[in-house]
Amino acid sequence: MPVWNYSGIRQSGERTRGLIDADSLQSARQKLKKEGILPVSLEPHSREEEARVPGTPSGRRRLSGRDLSTFTRQLSILVGAGVPIVEALGAILDQGGETAPARIASQIRDRVKEGRSLSVAMGGEPGTFSPIYLNMVRAGEESGTLEIMLNRLADLLEKQSNTRRKVMGSLFYPVMLLGVGVLIGRLPPDRGSLP
Repeated sequence: MPVWNYSGIRQSGERTRGLIDADSLQSARQKLKKEGILPVSLEPHSREEEARVPGTPSGRRRLSGRDLSTFTRQLSILVGAGVPIVEALGAILDQGGETAPARIASQIRDRVKEGRSLSVAMGGEPGTFSPIYLNMVRAGEESGTLEIMLNRLADLLEKQSNTRRKVMGSLFYPVMLLGVGVLIGRLPPDRGSLP
């Protein structure tokens, strides 16, 4: 279904803008009017705009693999339980306090409230979600299998995290041996035992 960028005015006089799914321009206008929004402008939304979602402050800490896996698993469980996405993100935000996952959940929730799809909202977090992650979420949204896709993503992220941990653990011993070898090689010989 096509997506449309809109800007408009609510019945209260407040200006608003966001995205709306509609089959045609006329259908988009009707949906906005039903929501109590008088459309001022309505244009087709392009994929290039998804990379330029506003409201993404720079310089923030990325999510660790474990945090991203936990975030995805929580979202999967809540969506599977029938909780709307905005409320599910709110629940994750309430649990997180001032952590990176809570901050990201807050940003995504705000974008979803503006009318963006979950995949577009997640795409507004540069460096957090991989293209594969975003495409799987988009496929889940479009096919109605978002819970399944999020569950698969959580499984994949957990496997990646476990593999990374095992590789780092297996590299520790050889690096330690190399370090000890270098230290022993640099020690001066004991001259007291030489004739």
